[in-house]
Amino acid sequence: MADIPSLMNFGMNLLQWLPQFLFILQILVYLGFISFFGWIVMLGYRTYSSYSVKFILKFGFGFVSLVCGIGISDGVSGFLNFNEGLGTLLRFAQADVFAGGVVSSVVLSLAVFLITRNIYNIGGLEKAIKKLEQRLEKARRAEKSKLLKNPGFLLGVAVFFGFIVFSVSGFRGFPNFSERIFQEAGISPQEITDLFGSVQNQKSDCVSPLVLFQFHSKELMNGKAEVYENQNVKDMFERESGENIKVMYRLDYQGEEYILGITESKMCSSSEKGFCSCFEFGNL
Repeated sequence: MADIPSLMNFGMNLLQWLPQFLFILQILVYLGFISFFGWIVMLGYRTYSSYSVKFILKFGFGFVSLVCGIGISDGVSGFLNFNEGLGTLLRFAQADVFAGGVVSSVVLSLAVFLITRNIYNIGGLEKAIKKLEQRLEKARRAEKSKLLKNPGFLLGVAVFFGFIVFSVSGFRGFPNFSERIFQEAGISPQEITDLFGSVQNQKSDCVSPLVLFQFHSKELMNGKAEVYENQNVKDMFERESGENIKVMYRLDYQGEEYILGITESKMCSSSEKGFCSCFEFGNL
């Protein structure tokens, strides 16, 4: 059962670290975008270059594509109708920037292809050919020996398959992000459903006990709330909750008077017209 103080504490910690988390997430998303956009642009790169030069160009082109993508994202989101409904959520997930970046990187890839297709790095090609000739000679020598007698080959095979077996032995399925959040908060998905249901599914003249508790939390925690005693109301709460009432409070909410009843694991509310609902919170 949900522990309200733990849940509130988790919520406060989450809100406290949310800006830093979103900032780090933004950086990681943009780095992913830059790498992907740069890869698209480099598909059009035809000049021979070393791996280090290609790596630098990939991230340089990717950054330029990201900047261009952000610049045209408003036009792309309007074209793809990202301004309403599900599109709003997609914009929050940076889908408009991603779409703009893809368009930009494709255009830049075509431009890079036209620029580099007739540019030849003769010095680089000569070095590459020399290295390939050396590797070819090495391959010919290795072909004459047995791979199974090569210590490096055997060590690589042992490490590769040994690590896979070791890691897979501890595999327990793919992590469920939502379950981890619920566990950290000390609640279950069903309790989340019950929590929102208790707030939303109320009669027009009723207020959820959770809303009353939160609205008067300071008075209730400090013992300043008005204690209410009425045997008929107490019997009604115990009948509806199935548990003994420990204490009842008379509380005001938006100019109306309500009664909040507390049991060992539930809180219930009622209006002047009758019983409203109960919410199971666990032992406080």
